[in-house]
This record gives sequence, C-alpha cells and structure tokens, in this order.
Amino acid sequence: MPDGIRQYREQVWPLLRDRLTELFTEPETDDPVLAVRNVLWDDDAFTTTLAAEYASRLGTPETLPLLRHCATATASKPSARWLARTARLLDARAGELIADVLRRLVAHREYRIRHTYRDEEWAETVFLRERTAVALRGMVWACELVDEPWVTGLLGEVAVTTGTGMGG
Repeated sequence: MPDGIRQYREQVWPLLRDRLTELFTEPETDDPVLAVRNVLWDDDAFTTTLAAEYASRLGTPETLPLLRHCATATASKPSARWLARTARLLDARAGELIADVLRRLVAHREYRIRHTYRDEEWAETVFLRERTAVALRGMVWACELVDEPWVTGLLGEVAVTTGTGMGG
C-alpha cells in the first residue's frame, strides 16, 4: 500500500470519521437527556434508565464525547488507537461515572416484552439491545485505563451479569 494511502487510513480518516460522527449525532438542543438518547436511543429498559438517572452526567460537554466514543466499541477488543482516544477523553469524573453505570448494569435483569400484531402474539426476552451493549462494552474497555481499586471487582460482577445467558 502506498504511504500516502496508509497515512490517510491511519491518521486522517479516523479524525474525519470522529468529526462527522459528532456532527451527525449532535442534538439540536443543549438538553443532556436528548444528547444521551441521541447516542443510545431508547431501545431497551437499560437505556431508558440511563437517560433518566444519568443523563445530567452523561450528557455534559465533558463526558458526552466519551459516551459517543464508547458507542463505537464494535470490535472484539479495543485497538491501540481506540484506547489512545479514550485516554484523551477520560478523566476522574468520567471514571466515577463509568463505575456508577456499570454498577447499575450489574443490578439490571432481563425482562420479557409481549408483542401483538394483528392476530399474532409473541414474547421476546431482552437483556440489552445491541446499541446499548456496544456503548457498555466501550465503558468496560475504558476501565483498562482506570487505576482504581473498584475496577477488578466490578468488572468481575459485570462479567457474571452479562455472561450468564438467557434465563439467568
């Protein structure tokens, strides 16, 4: 691969992609609840809880970029570039906020949703929707950069809660 293309792919495109993401996901108002819902949507009970209980902290100008960044954690493991950007966005308040959100996740349980369409009825068991899970995965990855005593124990609890599977 020519050096110019490699440089573009490694340096220019990530910056451009991040800026475009910010522009396209920016809420029209300064309301933190709308800002959080714009990133996470209201797909499941957990995101509804996040918007209701944590929006005033997640939607601030200091933490919203980190939330947006966490919502890009779609790979199986974080890249060095992803972690470097996280390190730039992470501060002590954001680390405390991540801990609070992950503690709330540990308390979250799956639930059933009943659907009816015309004469058809069915039920669906939901723990987290994909968009929510991606953002939470980013928060878990960000814990790699947090040097606090709560990290190991809390990540263990998150693993048990999220890794148990359907039906508990």
